[in-house]
Amino acid sequence: MSSAAALSSSRAGDESDHVILPPPTALNPIPSLPAALRIDNKERFLELLLKHPCSDGVDIPSAVEYGTTADASFRQLLVFGKDSLRTLLMRQVLQDPHTRTFGKTGGAKGSAAASKNKNWDDSTSFPLPRSLQTNVVGTKVLMKQKTTSTNANDHANANDYTALRQPRSRTTWLGAEELSANASGAVSNSQKDEDLFRHPDELFQHVDVISYFLRPWDIDQTMAVIGRIKGCALNAVAVASEGTNDGTGLTRTHKQHHRIVYVPQITALCAQVLKDHRVYNPSSPKGSSSVSVCSLQLDLFPLETDLISLEYEDTLKEAGNVGGTPSGMIETTSRALRKLQDAVGRIPRIQSLGIWGEEVLAKLLNETVDERYADEKEENGEEKISEDEENDGDEDADHDFENDDNGTAMMLLDRRLDMVTPMVTPLTYEGLLDELVGIDCGFIGIAEQIINPSEDEEESGDGKKKKEDNKKSNNPFETDSSPTTSSNPFDDDAPDAIEDTKIVTLGVHAGDSLFAEVRDQHVEQFGSFLQNQAVALKESHANFTSRETKKDLNEIHTFVKQIPIFTQSLRSLTNHIHLAELIKATTEDVAFRDQWNSERAMIEGESCYDILEERIFENYPPYKLLRLLCLQSLTSGGIKANRYDQLKQYIVQVYGYEFLSILHDLETMGWIKKMEGNLATNFVMDSANRSLFQNIKRNLILIHAEVNTVKPDDVSYVSSGYAPLTVRLIQSAMQGWHTPDKEDILRDLFQMMASNNSGSGGNGRLLDVRQTYPPRDLPTTLRKQRQSKSSSRLEPLGAYGKKRTNSKKKPTLIVVYLGGITFMEIAALRFLSNRETFPYHIVVVTTRVLNGSKLIQQMG
Repeated sequence: MSSAAALSSSRAGDESDHVILPPPTALNPIPSLPAALRIDNKERFLELLLKHPCSDGVDIPSAVEYGTTADASFRQLLVFGKDSLRTLLMRQVLQDPHTRTFGKTGGAKGSAAASKNKNWDDSTSFPLPRSLQTNVVGTKVLMKQKTTSTNANDHANANDYTALRQPRSRTTWLGAEELSANASGAVSNSQKDEDLFRHPDELFQHVDVISYFLRPWDIDQTMAVIGRIKGCALNAVAVASEGTNDGTGLTRTHKQHHRIVYVPQITALCAQVLKDHRVYNPSSPKGSSSVSVCSLQLDLFPLETDLISLEYEDTLKEAGNVGGTPSGMIETTSRALRKLQDAVGRIPRIQSLGIWGEEVLAKLLNETVDERYADEKEENGEEKISEDEENDGDEDADHDFENDDNGTAMMLLDRRLDMVTPMVTPLTYEGLLDELVGIDCGFIGIAEQIINPSEDEEESGDGKKKKEDNKKSNNPFETDSSPTTSSNPFDDDAPDAIEDTKIVTLGVHAGDSLFAEVRDQHVEQFGSFLQNQAVALKESHANFTSRETKKDLNEIHTFVKQIPIFTQSLRSLTNHIHLAELIKATTEDVAFRDQWNSERAMIEGESCYDILEERIFENYPPYKLLRLLCLQSLTSGGIKANRYDQLKQYIVQVYGYEFLSILHDLETMGWIKKMEGNLATNFVMDSANRSLFQNIKRNLILIHAEVNTVKPDDVSYVSSGYAPLTVRLIQSAMQGWHTPDKEDILRDLFQMMASNNSGSGGNGRLLDVRQTYPPRDLPTTLRKQRQSKSSSRLEPLGAYGKKRTNSKKKPTLIVVYLGGITFMEIAALRFLSNRETFPYHIVVVTTRVLNGSKLIQQMG
């Protein structure tokens, strides 16, 4: 997909307009890239949804063949492997959340928000394009993550963050949901989870196509679909003799098709599982089976203009071979980067750090060579040119992309180089929001009472008093603001769960201009910032409505035009004030401060075993405890065997035996390492392993205790003094790696990576290459650079970027995180990108956005 082609192509959605690209900025260095990706993703998804799986180029099946009424298109139910995939495809792909506007009703018609002008949706309400409103009858989630248990002995109490955003449920496998499209064109759920098991088959029977959207790396999703399809087949046999018609135009024996769609691509393992269970045989003639399988090639999702995610889950879990599923991350990422190069042009300079970085780089260069040979063969009918013939000529005949106007560079970073940062608590607004309620593809699911606490109180008899009380707490950093009922996840007196609470979905992305300003601010800054915004908004409104000021018709006309903007700003400000109150209640709690102090002590090299024991017996949130345990191991090179065995015993006694398997998986990953051996051996190993991280911490200046968090002067502001290791590596790359102290850093870094990460496959190395035309594979590229008449060492990335900087714009650095990135690191990279002294604007490409709790929960 080229950028130009994507932007000029015809739209499958009937409401798309021409795209007007903004000028490049620090937060949007390549405006055409996110725009092209959004258009391409939406077109691919719509094309699949509008086409019947049994038809050859015909979107609407015949009424006779598929049992529909004569004037209706086929009806389909969309079933998603997990809720995160539904959010991604329905909220990020089908619509652009950055340009979506809410009308006077705010949300779906008939919702509680309709009369209040809210800018959120019900959690299971999904606006649809007009072309799909008669085609899609509903959505469903096949598998749902277990949230918090109703069993008091499970210790997943309100101290855990999940209690703030969703009610407790023991449901892990969901039956069919009955859904309907309402008058506003939004698909919404009309049935509660507890009703899903009662009549599941009846809810499926009046659709022509059931489309299952699955992730290929999660084999449990495939197994769940196999069970669903076999269950439908058995039900069809049981009711075949009835043949009744209930007035809908469909008989209970009408032909129903199951379409299995793998995003982004089916794997050999999934295909074999389907074949082994006799659900699908690819050799069967088309149309002869009620099951079809296809791939939906969506692999780059622009969550923000400077943040593109592959949404590839379980990368690190697969790397440690936990669960036994082979990883396709290398192939998926290289394919995505080739697509990115098609959009922005060939990237002249690429640097990689770590084993995954080298593997992706090798795969990318190999595929580029293969693509060139395939194109030449197709155009000229010539056989593949041998590598020797290709490269025997003068090296100066090769076209060097560094001489192009395109000054783009790329860095590939292996997440396993730095497993410390994900375990550290961020202190930025967006980072804390992700820790507290969880951000999924630019959206949060949160109890409506948190962002709209006065709705029910206004309707009560003493509503006036309660409304006044709520006004007192709107200041997120007011000292006398103390809610009567704590929503702080660290408060032991907090309610067990938010039962029977309506969950709404709120967008937290750059489409909200206020959020774009506040998201990377430190906790000590964003409270006063929101206060100032509220004062400015109030003064702006008061200045115009004042009777003392005369206004002419032009001023009135201008004000009327500004009313929608004012209303939108007021909605956004109200939401973020309530969210800031939630964050304030957490960060001012003693438990939160103790956690921050424990994290800092571990990073400084202290052993905090006694603190960990205290946390266990205080019934500390289990996943927060495991994060601290991993951090202790990662920063100390391991935990002494006798202390770890004791801690493990306490964890199992307090939290339950299910955590024994999680601890085993964390050991398998290498995030918790038990140091075996006698006292002398342990002392030597402890000192050596501990010194690795401490050497890196000292040489890269990871701790900056005096950082200014309100007016930041260093990236370490994101956690009040700790600079993310990967961001320091990017800063070091600007200065170059070929000095003795930098070579020592790399040696310690790769040695620590091999020590802390199980199955890493070696110590890793730094690679720095330039792409040329004709393209070469990685071994040939490295050999040619060594044989070059000029120095084989390329100039530092900083000097490379400064040569391509002009008065209007800086070149772009694409930073690829292989294994995921945290919001702490994203904020730090945006800080760098905005600095005049940094030679690049940064675009982040990542396999996913994560935090420490999400990483550890993958092991459960």
